[in-house]
Amino acid sequence: MSGEDLILSLYNVCKRLNDIINVYPRYQFLETNSTITSMSFMHNRIGSEGAKYLATILETNTAITELYFSHENIGEDGAKHLANVLKSNTTLTNLTLESDNIGSKGAYNLAQALRINRTLTDLNLERNRIGNTGARHFARALNQNTTLTSLNFSRKNLDAQKFQQLVKFLGTNATITSMSFMHNRIGSQGAKYLAIILERNTAITTLYFSHENIGEDGVKHLANVLKTNMTLTNLTLEDDNIGSRGAYSLAQALRINMTLTDLNLERNRIGNTGARHFARALNQNTTLTILNITNNDIDDHLEERLFDKFNRSYQRVYSSND
Repeated sequence: MSGEDLILSLYNVCKRLNDIINVYPRYQFLETNSTITSMSFMHNRIGSEGAKYLATILETNTAITELYFSHENIGEDGAKHLANVLKSNTTLTNLTLESDNIGSKGAYNLAQALRINRTLTDLNLERNRIGNTGARHFARALNQNTTLTSLNFSRKNLDAQKFQQLVKFLGTNATITSMSFMHNRIGSQGAKYLAIILERNTAITTLYFSHENIGEDGVKHLANVLKTNMTLTNLTLEDDNIGSRGAYSLAQALRINMTLTDLNLERNRIGNTGARHFARALNQNTTLTILNITNNDIDDHLEERLFDKFNRSYQRVYSSND
C-alpha cells in the first residue's frame, strides 16, 4: 500500500485522542507526516479536548485531505478548534463531523471559517442539532464561499422557512454540485422553494431530498422544473410520500427531460397506478439509466413491464420491488 492510500482508522479505541498523541510516540509523526492523506476517528471518547489536539496537528500537517471525525461528542468547543484551523489550513478538502453535537454555536464557528477557507470542498454535518439558527449562519457564509462543492444538511431539524433562507444563495452559486437534505421538516413548501432555485441554478447535478414528506404537491413543483432543468442528473426522493399523483407528475417530466440519468423513488407508495405512469413515460425517455422504485407496492406483472422498458438497446437498470 502506498503512503497516499494509507488510511489511519481508529475504531472503538479506548484511549482518548490526547492520550494517543502524548503517550504513543508513533502518532506524533502526524504533525509533519507527508504521506497519510485520510484519517478516520469514530465512536471513541475523544471529546472537545481531542478535537483541540487534532486542530493543533492540522496547523502543521500539509498532507491530510480527508478527515472523518464522527460520533465523538466534540461539542461546540471542539468545533471551534477545528473551525479556527480551517481559516489557515490549505490542504483539507473533505470534512465529516457527524453526530458530534456541535449545535448552533459550533455551526457559527464553522460558517465563519467558510468565509475564509478556499480549500474545503465537501462538508458533512449530519445529526448535529444546528437547527434553524445554525442554518442561518451557513446561509450567510455561503454567499462568500466559492469553493465548497458538496453539502450535507441532513437531520438538522430545518423547517421550510429556514430551508428557504439556507438555499437562497444557490440561485447564483456556480460551485456547489451536490446537496443532501434528509430527515428535516421541509415539506411541500420547502420543495417549492427548492424548485424555484433550480430554475436558475446551473451547477447542481446531484440532489438527495429524502424523508422530507414533500407529498404530491411538493413533487409537482420539482417535476415542473425538471421539464426545463438541463443540469440535474441524479435525483433521490426516497420516502417522501409522493403517491401515484406525484409519480404522474414526475412521469410527465420524464417525457420532456433529457438530462436526468438516475432517479430514486424508493418507498413512496406509488402503487400500480404510479408504475403505469412511468411505463408510458419511458416509451419517450431515452436518457434515464437507473430507476429505483423499490418498496412501492407494485404487482409482479407491472415490474416485468417496467423491466422490459429498461431492457432495450440502452444500458438501463431497474431496481425491482421487494
